[in-house]
Amino acid sequence: MGKSYICQDESPDIQTCTMKIFERICNSIISLVFIITSCTTKSNDRTKQDIAINDSVDVLLGTASECMRDYGAAIDECLAYCNKAIELNPRSIWSYYVRGSKYESAGLLGMKGPYDDLKVEDYCKAAIEDFNMVISLCPKDFHRVKMGYSRTESLNVDYDFKRLVGEVYSSRASCNEHLGNREEAVNDYTHAIEMGYSSYDRRASLKFDLGDYRGAIQDYNIVIEDLVEQKDITDSQRYYLGMYYNNRGIAKINMGDVEGGCLDCSKAGELGNSFAYKSINKYCN
Repeated sequence: MGKSYICQDESPDIQTCTMKIFERICNSIISLVFIITSCTTKSNDRTKQDIAINDSVDVLLGTASECMRDYGAAIDECLAYCNKAIELNPRSIWSYYVRGSKYESAGLLGMKGPYDDLKVEDYCKAAIEDFNMVISLCPKDFHRVKMGYSRTESLNVDYDFKRLVGEVYSSRASCNEHLGNREEAVNDYTHAIEMGYSSYDRRASLKFDLGDYRGAIQDYNIVIEDLVEQKDITDSQRYYLGMYYNNRGIAKINMGDVEGGCLDCSKAGELGNSFAYKSINKYCN
């Protein structure tokens, strides 16, 4: 059997072999440092580029938000800022949210579109597409989430981010409701509620229209209780409270609880709801 040497050559000289091994280790370290330095430089370059892009997105979305607060501004002008922001960062959650919100307001308020090929209903459909993007891009765990909005702003608190997603579900529900997709709207309002965004009143109304009187009563119970517990309510809240009592009353009557339903309608009348007396004349006399 041949001899086994430290170096795979003809020399058994230990000192020579050690020097060769040390030289190879040094060369490997130098190569590794070069690779790391190169990667770090590229990473820093990418970071600087990302910061520049996100800063531009910040400016565009800020301008878009200002535009949207100006009700006299043209819709296409506001949307153009959002479109550019999405072009710069196609995964910007906030960009889709802002643009979707503008589409939603244009559709629900019945604004005339600047584009010949867009009708009012098309704005609601476009809003739904943007809200779908927001929901799809959002991580599911809600922990330390970067919004893709800027390098400085992020919603790291679970409640805040979940509320944003809840608002998106609620907005998508409004668009679906406007388009006549009532069952889809009910599902969206349910998701909104699960995210902590209160949409019981809208879901109750839809359930009532769909003939789900039991579900409508359950939702109206929550809404009415919330308002009744408030010490002082505005005239607007008083109006809606009367409407909720009247609707719950009719739902109870349809469920066979005529006495309870008539009491609710009577309470609605006390709150000044004009439809309550029609309900009483129809169901309670």
